[in-house]
Amino acid sequence: MKNRLLFLAVITLMFSCKENESTAQLAPISENTVTVVSKFPESVPTCEPNKKLFDAVPHLDTYAVYNFKHVGCSKRGLVAQYDHPTEEFYEFTFTINEEVNENKTMYNYIRIGYNNAVKLDIEDTYVSDLHIFDNAFITTTTEAEYEEAKYHATYKDKYIIIMTLRGKNLSSKAAIDSYVKDYLESINKDFLN
Repeated sequence: MKNRLLFLAVITLMFSCKENESTAQLAPISENTVTVVSKFPESVPTCEPNKKLFDAVPHLDTYAVYNFKHVGCSKRGLVAQYDHPTEEFYEFTFTINEEVNENKTMYNYIRIGYNNAVKLDIEDTYVSDLHIFDNAFITTTTEAEYEEAKYHATYKDKYIIIMTLRGKNLSSKAAIDSYVKDYLESINKDFLN
């Protein structure tokens, strides 16, 4: 009985695929092929009203050792969160917000932080050597379970970017810049008009 069903399935398949000669149909298929489904979603309902932010951020399942956990949007912002596979307190969070306030409150907050980092010698505050975005500076703190670094920047007087890293060996500016560089370069600025 199984042989008859298998024979009928093969015959049906042959006739249904006979005229389709596309390269995808001609490619060999392995029985052990595993299809990997991306964990970063293709769309998120909360991001539809402000799709440009969703389209601008890198859709990565992993970044360095961190694995994708969640992405969500508010009316003018986006948060993408990644967790460390083994360390409970380690995480990587990327946020981008569009400044809509006439007084540019959030933008000015970042500018003041950057200007203070440039002019003052503030402990655990550094001007980033990366020139991917404007007004980039880093703040670091040390907790019992992890070190935390925050990268702050602006783009076009309109967007505020904050990346929060929790892990180990995050107390030097060079290490932090090196860590965030690839992610920042992967942001598609074309969507941020």
